[in-house]
Amino acid sequence: MINNQETGILIIHRFIIHLRDKEFRNKINIDSYLDDLEYLPALLLKTEDCSETFKSYVEEMSDNYSLPFIFEVFKDKL
Repeated sequence: MINNQETGILIIHRFIIHLRDKEFRNKINIDSYLDDLEYLPALLLKTEDCSETFKSYVEEMSDNYSLPFIFEVFKDKL
């Protein structure tokens, strides 16, 4: 669980949207990207507070896949 689940869902949505971009898909390993992405919903569903873990993981994914704007847009809402 994270403090703001709606924001968490919006973040996951943003990461998914980028998979539609053919140029983006050609720059990344899709399997690794999906492996990283599938961890986020699991954090949303945990019963204990995972807000800091979620925030750190989103920041790491944003950096690793050159999508810093995803973290920047939502960092103050997490």
